[in-house]
Formats: sequence, structure tokens, C-alpha cells
Amino acid sequence: MRKKSVREIDTAVVESAIGYTFSDKNLLTSALTHRSFLNEHKAVEHNERLEFLGDAVLQLVSTQELFNRYPDESEGDLSLSRSRLVRTDFLANAAKDLGLHEHLRASAGQTQEMQKGVVPSLLANTTEAVIGAIYRDGGLGSATAFILEKVLTDIPGFLAATPAQDAKTALQELVQQQQQITPTYTTLATNGPDNERTFTVGVQIGDTVIGKGEGHSKQEAEQRAAQQALDNYTTDAE
Repeated sequence: MRKKSVREIDTAVVESAIGYTFSDKNLLTSALTHRSFLNEHKAVEHNERLEFLGDAVLQLVSTQELFNRYPDESEGDLSLSRSRLVRTDFLANAAKDLGLHEHLRASAGQTQEMQKGVVPSLLANTTEAVIGAIYRDGGLGSATAFILEKVLTDIPGFLAATPAQDAKTALQELVQQQQQITPTYTTLATNGPDNERTFTVGVQIGDTVIGKGEGHSKQEAEQRAAQQALDNYTTDAE
């Protein structure tokens, strides 16, 4: 089956929306081309590499902003705040606000799912790809300006609007986002008679125990272990 010709992107409209003009328009076209589009059309590049780059730039910029804005917060609190800032739903909403969904090139099936709101990750990834494209085209200063002016426009407001999570949920989101794995919990010890039993639980990332907690139930011990892990968490904990 012969592939259709490439659907052109109105780069001027997109540039006006994002507040940045590209020297290399091909970077913007790549950022707005999902891998699935190549199955139905002629195209050279898709946006996964730019998404990878943009995610790293977004992490750096959000980390720097939180570090400067909240000098009294611990490393664990800063890590948790950062994970709340770069959540998929926030990035997907940013893509919608900028109208990126109207220009994203994807397969017919993916486009239909996106229009139904079923795949917010598709839009979130597009936001990251655009960040990566801006970084490649204009450097860190341009990417930082875009992130703060168009994506993370109200950091205190975003954090206030995001409900605090229990420690296990917060740790899981943080670790999955940064290391693409899920923490595991192991009962290390059980002490005392049945009516006064206490449990000691450890939480691991891979083979490394990053937190321990005690409680009168396994659930309580797991929450305390997760909280200790959040307090001690570093991005190189794996």
C-alpha cells in the first residue's frame, strides 16, 4: 500500500502560540510528529528523541525553580513537588492550552483516541518534544522561557491545586517517573504477641532498600517506610 504524502504543519500558527520562532522549522515538525504517523504517511522523523531530551530539560528547569523558590524545603519535599509539577495531566493540559493537539500528526486511530481524551500521555509527550525542539534550536535560555511562560505558568498555584498524596502513592509516582520502575515492599520482621504485633517493612528500588518503617499493621509500616524513602530519596538511588 502506497503511503500518503506528509500532512504539512502550519508552523507560523504554532510558533505564535508557543511564543518561539524556530530557525530550523524541521525541529518543530519532528516535535509534532508521533511515531504512529509514519505507519500511514511519508515522514522522516518522529518525536520520541526530542521527547526524551525535553523531559530532561523540563526536569532541570523545574528543579532549579523549586530550589530557588523554596530554600527551606528538604530534598525529599523538593523531589515530591517536582513530581507533582510535571504530571502527565498538567503537561497534557498545557498542550491543549497551546493548541498543540490541533497540529499533532498521528495515525487516524491515535488521533481519534486523543480527541476523546483517552491518551493524555500523547499530549504530555508532545509538550516535552516541543521543549526538546526549542532547546535544540535556541538553547537552555529559550527552553526555560517557554517552560515558565507557557507550561509551568503558576508553580505555587499548581502545587496548591494538586492534593497531597499518601506516602506510598507519592513515592510510586516519583520513582516511576524518574526510573520507570515500581518500588516493592518486604516485611523484614514481625514482633510481639498477636494483640500487640508490630511489623517492620522495607521498601526497595531494584535491589536497594531506601526506607524502613514500623507499625501495628503492614499498611502502617509500609506508609512509614515510604515516607522515610521520600525523605531520603535521590535520583541516583537505583
